[in-house]
Amino acid sequence: MKYLLRRLGYLLVVLFAVTFLVSVMMDFIPGEPAYVIIGENATPAQIAQVHKELRLDDPVVTKYVRWVGNALHGDFGRSFRGNQPISKQLKQRLPVTLELVILSQVVALGFAFIMASYGSYKPKGVVDGGATFLSFGMISTPQFVLALVLMYIFGVKLHWFPVSNFTHITKSLSGNLKSVALPVLAISADPAGVYQRVLRSDMGRTLREDYITMAQAKGLSPGRILVRHGLRPSLFSTTTLAGITTARLIGGSVIIETIFSLPGIGQMLIQAINGHDYIAVQAVVGVVAVGYVVINTLVDLLYGVLDPRVLAK
Repeated sequence: MKYLLRRLGYLLVVLFAVTFLVSVMMDFIPGEPAYVIIGENATPAQIAQVHKELRLDDPVVTKYVRWVGNALHGDFGRSFRGNQPISKQLKQRLPVTLELVILSQVVALGFAFIMASYGSYKPKGVVDGGATFLSFGMISTPQFVLALVLMYIFGVKLHWFPVSNFTHITKSLSGNLKSVALPVLAISADPAGVYQRVLRSDMGRTLREDYITMAQAKGLSPGRILVRHGLRPSLFSTTTLAGITTARLIGGSVIIETIFSLPGIGQMLIQAINGHDYIAVQAVVGVVAVGYVVINTLVDLLYGVLDPRVLAK
């Protein structure tokens, strides 16, 4: 219980620091919001009116408290362009990014578990060597390069997958999976390679432990030894990486969503930056930052599931 309370305390402190920093950064972004709302021909009187209506000249702490209070009620303000509620845009776009990130993690972890387990079962074999070589290539290839290659081969030449038309899962499950297949492969390649190499190394060390030898002497099947006695103790490093990478994938989705024209928060962030829509930028960055902190806190709590001794500290 002390461990859980301590981690939750860290979560609250970091959330405060991150959201406050995001709020402060908005004051240092160059540009004048009135020009975005009214146009480049805005007069000094109109600029003053915009500042008064949006309360842009309030102290930083006042604006931060007001922003947090509104955000806790689901109100992130209204976009400078179009005057639409940002919370509505986030509600529409966030599921797209979450689907992309979750599927990418599933693919990456699935590849790592299969290749690392088989490679540990038959080390230095053809599959083990091929997986190591493939992982090196996956790590070395930038996401945007792989995305363009996949788009050209499987989208333009073979016409197996769409390259720009996103289908929501509520309309068609098969159409949705086809529309995110190439983006998921592009995003998951790098973490899949990292997971495979780390998990393969950890499992190799674990399978040389004395209790593994004892399990083999008891006549347990190789599959049970790998999964129950070898995989679980080897997951600490991979779990840490998965937590860090999940949040990093949200940032990486900015490029991929732009390339494949996916209506996620990554594309929303690019559009907000290009349009000098500072309120939208603050909302997106704040949501991503909070997600990063929450995910890494959940990873810390997951350690207690993998090893109950952690909770006793």
